[in-house]
Amino acid sequence: MITDNIGAPTLNQEIVAEQCWTAATLVCGLTVATEASRKVHKMVTSSRFFPSVSELEALFGMNQIADMTGGEMVRDNGPEGSLSAMIRRIRARYMLYYTLPSSAVRSERRTIKVELAEEALEKSPGLHVLARTGYVVPER
Repeated sequence: MITDNIGAPTLNQEIVAEQCWTAATLVCGLTVATEASRKVHKMVTSSRFFPSVSELEALFGMNQIADMTGGEMVRDNGPEGSLSAMIRRIRARYMLYYTLPSSAVRSERRTIKVELAEEALEKSPGLHVLARTGYVVPER
């Protein structure tokens, strides 16, 4: 997805994330600067009445949805750098599959947490996990 991250949300972020979980989809995006986003940024940074730009993006932008689906948002830093970096990151991803617990109920929303083992963190301290925060139990 490519966005300026200043649009008004049409659906609750939890609902969007759940729909992505149901479709086994993650959201990765590139936030680009536009004339409108520059105006919003200038208004926010020059006023003590508005939250910070990052707080606004968390409330109204795609950042939270990307986090909840295991994806990420990258801020554009030039015509070539950001998009190329995002494509490299997407190609470096892999999927984990597991067997559903026998207690799973169809269409139930379940939460998960994926973490690196302590040994992996010691071996490669710069590693981090981007993972969805939940899933919806499939109908079949």
